Amino acid sequence: MNTTSSTPLAAADPFNGKNADLILRSSDGVHFSVHKAILSVASNVFRDIFSWPQTDSGNMDGERTSVYMSEDSSTLDSLLRFCYPVKYPIIDDLWAAAKILEAAIKYQMEEIAEIVSESIKKFIPLYPVAVYGLACRPSIHSETLAMVAATEWMEQNPSWVASYFFYRKGWLSGERFATKEWTETSIGGSYDSEYMDRTTAGQLYRLLRCIRLRQLPSKLLVNEEKVGMTKISQHYSLPYLLGSHIPKFLQGDIIIRSSDRLDFRAYKVVLQLASENLLSSLEVGTDQSHGPGESETPVYHLPEHSSLVLKLLEICDPSATAGDVEDAGDADLIYGILRIAMKYDIPKAVSFVQFKWDFLTKENPFRSYITAIQHRWEELARKSARATVYSSVEYAYTPEMEHVSALSYYSLMKYHHECQRILSTFLQKHGPPNHNEGTKLLKMLFSIPSPKDGGIEVPFVSRQWDCESITILCYASKMFSKNNAFDNEEFQSTLKSSKRELEENLNTVKLDWE
Repeated sequence: MNTTSSTPLAAADPFNGKNADLILRSSDGVHFSVHKAILSVASNVFRDIFSWPQTDSGNMDGERTSVYMSEDSSTLDSLLRFCYPVKYPIIDDLWAAAKILEAAIKYQMEEIAEIVSESIKKFIPLYPVAVYGLACRPSIHSETLAMVAATEWMEQNPSWVASYFFYRKGWLSGERFATKEWTETSIGGSYDSEYMDRTTAGQLYRLLRCIRLRQLPSKLLVNEEKVGMTKISQHYSLPYLLGSHIPKFLQGDIIIRSSDRLDFRAYKVVLQLASENLLSSLEVGTDQSHGPGESETPVYHLPEHSSLVLKLLEICDPSATAGDVEDAGDADLIYGILRIAMKYDIPKAVSFVQFKWDFLTKENPFRSYITAIQHRWEELARKSARATVYSSVEYAYTPEMEHVSALSYYSLMKYHHECQRILSTFLQKHGPPNHNEGTKLLKMLFSIPSPKDGGIEVPFVSRQWDCESITILCYASKMFSKNNAFDNEEFQSTLKSSKRELEENLNTVKLDWE
């Protein structure tokens, strides 16, 4: 097709007639001669457009109005054949069917959308995951297609094939799981990059959950089960707030009122310096409790719980640093601060959350990874991903997954899988040989006196799973044969070199979500 020709390319019959009163120009330059009356019946969108007063904006082709369409000629041809009294097109390509369905939904052609949806179902036995991905696209968003595709995929996968090799119990007891290739696992075979490019991590999680639980949820495309949802108000009581925190905010020229109707005094200029958008985005009223002769104090209604408002005001204090903010050891509170910071563009609050990232990663590395991906913090995401290696993440869910791509979730699972392969090899080589030896070793480790009791520090006992803990586990049995010599030079040298070896091997695994 020569698209550089000055002569317009005419569509095939019946969309090349002279008696048409409208020209539709496809994205690849093909002109379709169509009739407004037919399009008005088939499409609510076109009916509404044609009902408007028509004005000449220079978009004319001879005496006929010409309209540019974002669809390509193949999609437009098939869509129009469903509108006209001609033979329906044969749909033998899934991607082509998806584009037709998107166009039918876009132009509110409900009957055509139903017909095409039924045509897509015939692809489900061969491509259940691909159809699920298409159903998740915002331009299609079909729970019906998603449910049918998920049901088929669940039937094709009668059992869950895990991607992990061992839990902590396996590390201690010497148990070994069979090594699976990534593509052999349920997760590894669940992602189709061509069709799932608009799928969220939450939608992929629910698809995988179908196989694990052998049942379908009420919804697949949206999270209705509130899994992982928490309430900040559960952690901060009114006596706590009144006891030592609200008194800090008894002065100021404005009032910030929380969603649970607690008032905090603040200075307007301070909040304006912290954020150009915060106060201008809030509903404002006046304080009705002022005395005679006193001026009314503006009241800004911030629709957040008082515990979040309190921390936000502390962070916005110009003299405060991230380390100065008290009682910020609650992960839900910190994530709440981040949500507000991004909503109202408060850079200092964002910096505060990043300052607390080590804490967030220690609390829940999976959630901190997903959150870092959500905000495109690549280095923090990689840091959090590494921290997930020492735990199982296949069953993990966090609400932030509804706002990141399935690719970022899939990539973490693949990264985790490959790192677990390295850990498995290391443990098979150096770890306890069997359950009895592993149990005996564990008891010995817990029997070692702590430093305050005249003993030594053994990181493994503190449950801080990392390279050092694993190497201690692997070499502890050898050291016990030498009178518990954990602090001698031989052990320290062995531990250092083994830890370096393990970390270097883990560093070879790449995390790529692009």
